[in-house]
Amino acid sequence: MNTDLLTKGFVSETRPLVAGLVSELRKARGTEAGPEGPVLDRLSRNLHRIRSAAGFLGFTNVERLARSLELVLDLCGQGELESGPRLWDSVLDNAEVLGRALEDLETIDEYDLRPQVQDLDRAVHGSVQNDVRKSLEDKLCVAQRADGGDLGCCFVTSRFELERASRAGLGLYRLVIDLMRFYTGGDRGLLTLIADLTDLGLILDSEADLSGIGDLDQSRPTRMPLFVLLASREPEERIRARWSLDAEHMQRVRNPMA
Repeated sequence: MNTDLLTKGFVSETRPLVAGLVSELRKARGTEAGPEGPVLDRLSRNLHRIRSAAGFLGFTNVERLARSLELVLDLCGQGELESGPRLWDSVLDNAEVLGRALEDLETIDEYDLRPQVQDLDRAVHGSVQNDVRKSLEDKLCVAQRADGGDLGCCFVTSRFELERASRAGLGLYRLVIDLMRFYTGGDRGLLTLIADLTDLGLILDSEADLSGIGDLDQSRPTRMPLFVLLASREPEERIRARWSLDAEHMQRVRNPMA
């Protein structure tokens, strides 16, 4: 399968976001609190978009590092993680490594980012309360509709994210989005599509089977389904309208932590 077009689009859209992250972290170097609230929220949202798109494309290394960076920013924003110059120096160092991993298309899926993920995980697990640490480690399967029916699939996410969604009053939804309806030969990138979703809420998990797509440069497949577990406070009608989803392609999901 040729996914060069998707990969190039992902990298071209991601690089400016990582450059912006590094720039803001450099400004905050040496401070106790790090980036201020609105900036921190924007950086966290951008990392959420990066890790969601990386997960869709199968760049597990990039997804895990972006997720770890996002988690540190989220915990600092919520006051759950003790911040300081040492933490922000570590975040900056790891953000710069993420930027370097995006410099070479040929090695993006081979770049070993495990040391960076482990470094951030140690910072989190060494500072947060035990109950927060446990909720981050616990992975749960979300497989039931709100009406009690079976989703026919299993989304996997942390108890931390499910509890956060429940506290914030976010509804959970399973979306099935046919990306071929929005794919326009590169005019609209994958990260733009992910950004549209994250404008509506948080992507807790996503999955797509790309095995049958073939060569996008030679022939266009009839369908490219993306399965998404979305946490959102938006009315169902707005989500349905944004993606033109019928009842089969959008279902309310039971939050096991609600």
